[in-house]
Amino acid sequence: MLLIFYSSVFPVELKESSRGKKKNSIRDVPDMFKRYGPIVREEALWNFPVVSVMDKSAVEMVLRGSGGKYPLRPPTEATAYYRKSKPDRYASVGLVNEQGPTWHHLRTTLTPELTSTRTITRFLPEINVVANDFVHLLKKSRDKNHLVSSFEEIANCIGLESTCTLILGRRMGFLENAKKDTAKDEKEMTCSVCYPPSDANLNNIHINEIYASESKSLRKECISSDLNGNQPSNKYCSQGDQSPTDTRISENHREKELFDKGDDEGASDLMNSQLEDAEREKRTIECKDRAFRLASAVRAHFQASRDTYYGLPFWKIIPTPAYSRMAKAEGEIYDIISDLVEQSQIDEEKHNKIQEDKNEDDSTTEKGVQSVFMSVLNAQGLPLREKKAAIIDFIAAGIQTLGNTLVFLLYLISKHKEAQERLYEEVCRLMPNGSSDELTHDNLKDAVYLKACIMEAFRVLPTAPCVARILENEMNLNGFNLPAGTVVLCHTWMACMEESNFKNAKVFSPERWLRDEGGGVASPFLVAPFGCGKRMCPGKRFVEQELQVFLAK
Repeated sequence: MLLIFYSSVFPVELKESSRGKKKNSIRDVPDMFKRYGPIVREEALWNFPVVSVMDKSAVEMVLRGSGGKYPLRPPTEATAYYRKSKPDRYASVGLVNEQGPTWHHLRTTLTPELTSTRTITRFLPEINVVANDFVHLLKKSRDKNHLVSSFEEIANCIGLESTCTLILGRRMGFLENAKKDTAKDEKEMTCSVCYPPSDANLNNIHINEIYASESKSLRKECISSDLNGNQPSNKYCSQGDQSPTDTRISENHREKELFDKGDDEGASDLMNSQLEDAEREKRTIECKDRAFRLASAVRAHFQASRDTYYGLPFWKIIPTPAYSRMAKAEGEIYDIISDLVEQSQIDEEKHNKIQEDKNEDDSTTEKGVQSVFMSVLNAQGLPLREKKAAIIDFIAAGIQTLGNTLVFLLYLISKHKEAQERLYEEVCRLMPNGSSDELTHDNLKDAVYLKACIMEAFRVLPTAPCVARILENEMNLNGFNLPAGTVVLCHTWMACMEESNFKNAKVFSPERWLRDEGGGVASPFLVAPFGCGKRMCPGKRFVEQELQVFLAK
């Protein structure tokens, strides 16, 4: 239904497909623009009007025009409402949902270390380690046809592991635990650590499609071989058919031999080692359970937040099922990460005590990834509630965002063999010894085609198809007057699919980003998966560097 509102000079669409009934709104968007043109206003009786634009000039004007000191973006209402109802946990609605001076104070206080080039540089060696574990997990999870079931779940694992490593300065052990679980039958190569078998979605990715070719990329190696193709490094695998139980019996026998020989010190050391192994195994099980619950809670939160957006907002009056699911997920995320924060704080205090006992100067010690976590905790002028909320938001945002981007990226590479072959040749030059080579900032500078592949994936299948802003001042878009306070959705993905903006727009072509081959930089406002300007995602550099290393490995 198309109406001309007397208070406006452009058409207003009142349709249920995008703001009323719960449909696939992303797939509805192309049809909406096709029917009503490049600028559309949608209005619902229970909500504020939203203006959608896809024209390149309009997108640039909105994003440039909203670059004031305090850029405004529409909050996630249900999340903000929930946090306001929990003042004992939240001092504000959080960095994502706050506006004005409060947002500016949070941004300038909490994110400097996260956006620091120094932090990203220090984190690169740890990314290499995480990526190696991820590659090992993929190899272990494939079946005899090199098929990995529920790859999306495994990708979420890497998002969880790497984000917690950066923010908390500690490994969750999610990928490492799966890697060491060698007692399973080789016929059952699915990752039961990352997801329960009964809950598998079977959204498969074929490893043969991801690698360049069988002869080049898929080395014929045992499932228990290490990343260098050497003999198995796991003590159980290296002992043939000997099981962990058999190994434990052997260790007990060794302990008895040492006592019989009078070697009390050797026997004591062995007992201490066994106790440490048992404690480590206990913590491993706890980490696996906590990591899975956290990933599940984040997924549930995204889905419930989506459901609260569509339909009548009765959740503002009574707790609807969607709002209740969102509140439960938000509470579980808070509880799990809060425990991690407290444990990390204890570990950091122990580390500092050891350094003091050794009379070592901390100012000359590389703190590495711990700096992000400690910089937030040491931030001045903010209550502990605010700091915890910031850490929670950083981790929750990173888990599925990184995982989804990795799924899209590998899917596109797997479907385009020529790009895959060229990428493989470049990576072989950077890593002549295979995936065990460590990537450094120096050789990543030469990964031109790899970065072009990532940029093209951002254009073709972005995790965020639009950027939202609230106009601070009145603006004229294509002859239409928009008053201050108007919510505008800049559909950057739709703009990227227009032939007027990109030649062969619907074709995956990394070459379009290579200057030496006639490509170049398009408008910085069109390919914007992390947003633009001062409200850009603070984890942008971190995610980009991770994707470069993961894709290369």
